[in-house]
Amino acid sequence: MSGETVKEKKRYLPLGGSGNKIQTYLKSRWALACLAVLGIILLMWPVSSSRQGTTKPEQSALSSGKGTSVKADMERELAGILSQIEGAGQVEVSLTLVSEGVNSYAVNTKEQKTSSEETDKDGGVRKTTDTNTSQDLVVMGSQSPLLVEKKAPQVKGVLVVADGAANPAVKEQITRAVETLLDLPATRVLVLPRE
Repeated sequence: MSGETVKEKKRYLPLGGSGNKIQTYLKSRWALACLAVLGIILLMWPVSSSRQGTTKPEQSALSSGKGTSVKADMERELAGILSQIEGAGQVEVSLTLVSEGVNSYAVNTKEQKTSSEETDKDGGVRKTTDTNTSQDLVVMGSQSPLLVEKKAPQVKGVLVVADGAANPAVKEQITRAVETLLDLPATRVLVLPRE
């Protein structure tokens, strides 16, 4: 071998050869499988909170943003406040509600008036007017229904169980605090000592 280099010859199939068709077929099947998996993932992906406008407004009146009920939130908040009273100790609260509150939303109202006039054989005229009012769409604010009025829940009665309720002075303070916070008469507030 006198200065000649040996070159390896690689053999390639021509573009129109059957090997290229097989590779193209396999690549297209792989792409279809990837697209199918991606589609399934997107279908299972949780809906973001930015689509709040698609929920029914009545549902938001029954629960707060965290998915807990208004009653549970009120009980937790009231127990937290009452437990800070000197001598109260650990406090548990149970509320009885008449309603969990009402949220009123702005609604587009359509009013349609139709009038008709009929004349009979004797020349008498009869006029009729019908008015149809329909409420269709909830007015949307920035990605949520436009709230017009919010009525607080109506509390019917309160039961408080506290460690310090065995002491009459502490029991009186707890009762007065509940009366003041919820605007209830003393007859609707019951404070009992814990076992």
